[in-house]
Amino acid sequence: PARRSCDCGSGGHMIVHPMTGDQLRAATTRAPLCYVKAGPGSGKTYLAAEAFGFLRHERYRNDSRGVLGVTFARSARAELETRVRKRWGSRTVGWPNGISTFDELHRQLLRYLVTQGFITWPSGALPAKVDDSWLDHPGATRKPGNKVRSMLTLDGEGVIGVARTTSDRTAPKPCFTDPAKLVDAVKAGFCTHTEVRNVLGAALEPSAHPAFSEAITSCLGRSYCHIIVDESFDMNLLDTRVIEHAIDAGVTVTLVGDPWQSLYEFRGASPARVNELLKQRDFHKIDMPGERRYLTDEMKTLAKCLFDERPFRVLAAQPEDEFEFVLAHDWNALW
Repeated sequence: PARRSCDCGSGGHMIVHPMTGDQLRAATTRAPLCYVKAGPGSGKTYLAAEAFGFLRHERYRNDSRGVLGVTFARSARAELETRVRKRWGSRTVGWPNGISTFDELHRQLLRYLVTQGFITWPSGALPAKVDDSWLDHPGATRKPGNKVRSMLTLDGEGVIGVARTTSDRTAPKPCFTDPAKLVDAVKAGFCTHTEVRNVLGAALEPSAHPAFSEAITSCLGRSYCHIIVDESFDMNLLDTRVIEHAIDAGVTVTLVGDPWQSLYEFRGASPARVNELLKQRDFHKIDMPGERRYLTDEMKTLAKCLFDERPFRVLAAQPEDEFEFVLAHDWNALW
């Protein structure tokens, strides 16, 4: 990437600003596995957009496989795709490249297992549109209370079945308390991202389904040369398994994230599991602390201490002080 690049400011205007040395090193690294420890204000999404172009147009310019950028929210996916388009052109995100959420990637991988005959889906084919929840389905119970919930599972032959659970993660409300109603809904062509995660998670249990795991590894290896994950500490167990399968297939990987920031607990975000992945797979680490959001020396010092995980002392506030940032241990104290 150029040392000066474009970023999207408020209102969609283009702001030209220089890349920092840390950003340039992170965007142009050729390490097979790279972890960019990115603090607040370091420009994580900006970095991901710059790295995407470098990977596509320089590092893997002769590779027929795609570069894949992965986020968590659809809004984050749209922002990253917009930045890549404006910076590198629309063709950069065209096939075989792509930018998707993890939920979209999970659906694609499960669809591959279904179309290849590894898994028999109740309706015959995985629906093209996967819902966020069962909120609009008349057969779902909005307030299940203490009732046991129903969830999709997978047997050893790849046939979908129904199991019972009390977990709000594997069967978040609204949910089905009647197993037959869940099966009927799926047979009618409906499902949510939770069902996709539950079935794909079962398929990627290597001890139970080694053939399925090998198929996913092969699919990832044929499809992608590199995967970039933004906000990587929001990955859950299934997300990290997908990344491990990609690594096993020889796909190079960049994880960008702040170990202090994890927002998606409702879908099982596990910073501890991400840290295990970083250690087990021997990721090359690049520090990108960032200083763009900090205006005073005190703010920069405190941010650096946080980034380095060093203790620090905060001065007591004075009545005349004005604040741009407020830190608290929990929401009640903050408000």
